[in-house]
Amino acid sequence: MLTEEGFYRPAYSEILDDLQQKTLEKLGYDVNVSETGNIGKLLMIMAYFFDKAWEDLEGSYYSSFVSTAKGSSLDRIATLMGVSREMQQHAEVSVTFTGTVGTVIPTGFAVSTADNLIFNTMSDATITSDGTVAVMAECEEVGEIGNVGAGEITLIVNPVANVTSVTNYSAATGGKDKENDAEFRERMLEGLGTTQGSTIDAMLVEILALKGVMSAAIISNDTDETVDGRPAHSFEAFVYGGVQGEIANAIFEKKPIGIQPVGTLTTVINDVAGNPHTIKFSRPTMKQVYVKATLTVSENFGTTDEVQTAIIKYIGGLDSDQAYYYGLKMHETCVYTKLLQEIMNVGEIKDCELKISTDGKTWVTTNITADTNEVLEVSHTNVTVTLS
Repeated sequence: MLTEEGFYRPAYSEILDDLQQKTLEKLGYDVNVSETGNIGKLLMIMAYFFDKAWEDLEGSYYSSFVSTAKGSSLDRIATLMGVSREMQQHAEVSVTFTGTVGTVIPTGFAVSTADNLIFNTMSDATITSDGTVAVMAECEEVGEIGNVGAGEITLIVNPVANVTSVTNYSAATGGKDKENDAEFRERMLEGLGTTQGSTIDAMLVEILALKGVMSAAIISNDTDETVDGRPAHSFEAFVYGGVQGEIANAIFEKKPIGIQPVGTLTTVINDVAGNPHTIKFSRPTMKQVYVKATLTVSENFGTTDEVQTAIIKYIGGLDSDQAYYYGLKMHETCVYTKLLQEIMNVGEIKDCELKISTDGKTWVTTNITADTNEVLEVSHTNVTVTLS
């Protein structure tokens, strides 16, 4: 029953006592309502099922609140708040094969770790003139278990001629377990979702939950005039990573009514009635960074390639082995001292003279910033590491 303190569920003993008292009132006080009598046994059976009914009513009551709802009930509440549970995802990683030039690595080619965690290549790849080729692979098992460390994928499941070895120079990322009730509830209560449904915040939550999306930003124009090329009452979403169609659908599901999405990419989404809607968004501008590092090293220093990879992992970009690393996010600054620290962390480096640039001509020893719609990126061809 409902009281001022909330829902009250009577205990089994209370239910049985009420049944016994009412039976005595109606049938007489000489009736045997104890557990030894037939009527008493019947009352115990009735009390059992009434107790189960009260249990169901209690569950139904508490399923209406974020703090106590579970499973699908929590999902339904989340829908009203404009947020959804994060589902499990497969880890992905760049694997590098070594073998005979011209050998084709087919889609679905299986490689694994020593613990038999299998990864399958996601596209065809051909071994290049240097005897290697890098290609993305996806873990067969879904979840965080696929986020293996660098160098752990070393086995070819079904060996073939002309492919001699495989490894992963970078750790696998993106593997995610399904968000459990406690995690989902905490995220909802922290306000990552929104009860308003069609708002900028709701769109960002929906976009950022998509597989492959690294970061996103939305610039809105709430005025009656065109501002920075954006029409009156419009918004432009900038999304780094992810699949175009999935991003467009997320925007369509959460965009404010009557507000126009603008951008350089266009996708047509049909509503439930089959009516087409044009959804636009943009990709961020990739702002190139150039790096020069002159090192003073000890006798046990490894190779300059290790330093190059450390630089690319921090900023983000393409390494010489064709592995692509996601580093800084949209609008994130390349912090000079942080980059210097990443280099020194390689080990056996006594000193480093570091210079960075955005054009390869003007060199600085300060931070490099990115606009809201920019992502800093560096290519191995723009990294110079020398020993003094």
